[in-house]
Amino acid sequence: MKKLILSTCLLLSGITLFAQTPPNKNLGIINKTTATWCGPCGSWGWTLFEDIIADNHANAICMGTYGDNASDLYNQTADDFKMDFAPTAGWPAFCAVGLNRTEYAAGGGIYPSITRTNVKTSIDSFINTPVLASTGYTYTINGNSININTTTKFWAANNGDFYVNVYFVEDGVMNVQNGQTGTVAHHDVLRGGITGTWGQNLINGAITANQTFNKSFTYTIPAGWDKSKLKVVTMIWKKNGSDYMFINANNVANAPAGINNIEEAGNIRLFPNPATNFATLSIDVDQVSNIQYSITDINGKTVLSKSIPHVAYGNYKEAINTESFHQGTYLLKVAVGDHVYAGKLAIIK
Repeated sequence: MKKLILSTCLLLSGITLFAQTPPNKNLGIINKTTATWCGPCGSWGWTLFEDIIADNHANAICMGTYGDNASDLYNQTADDFKMDFAPTAGWPAFCAVGLNRTEYAAGGGIYPSITRTNVKTSIDSFINTPVLASTGYTYTINGNSININTTTKFWAANNGDFYVNVYFVEDGVMNVQNGQTGTVAHHDVLRGGITGTWGQNLINGAITANQTFNKSFTYTIPAGWDKSKLKVVTMIWKKNGSDYMFINANNVANAPAGINNIEEAGNIRLFPNPATNFATLSIDVDQVSNIQYSITDINGKTVLSKSIPHVAYGNYKEAINTESFHQGTYLLKVAVGDHVYAGKLAIIK
């Protein structure tokens, strides 16, 4: 993945830029180290990954990590993750919070059901440990340029060499896969990290409880990526020698200050757009909020309106049935707590 020069932390408008609230919670990561040429990755490994996603989607960021340079969907970050988490493992391998959890049979092969249990057990254990550090973030999109501002907070005193980075995960990437038939939608593909694999250094030394660090990132989204399906996530690492230990992750963006355009605000997405029979409204909810949305036609007539009270922290998805909508352009307004957003929904028949 092509690296871009990171913007330095902006001094002006600092309060506005870095108004993120880091969540006092743990979120794990799960990596399926895989390759498009790998038959087992596309057969029993494909089904196993779907089961693991279903088990852990609320408590972990799941990533298909294509870390072999002979594979489609390869990137250097995926390669580095493979070498750090499961350097001697074959394909596929299933890692959680940076360690290989695959259960291998003595005579060769693996035990899928035990591997599935190993992954869930490790994630359940991790989310219930005391929170050392976490990152809150906002992001905005202008065309193909994305700007991310992060605030990392250490909830307890510590000492070490810590890093933070921003990563992209895209669901439903269309590509061939050995073990599947034809072109298929690949689950939660890790596209890469913004600044190398491990990110920007936060501190190397002693840290006091409640100490915070602000970082700013800028990136140009490559052609071929579906912006509406990209998940922007943050991860914190602690470097020990040449290894990097996973500390925490976050996939819920705060509402960016002063942004009311759905196409620019990173915490709210609408896809597909144009739509035919359905569309999905995806909202990152960083605190318990009431959500309201309405859709009006070009004549100002409201064709759909809905209120959803007390939506909890996390990513909320609302399926919108547009089957009865006529072809044309509609106005979508969304209120999330005190934040109001507007955008256009195109319908094609």
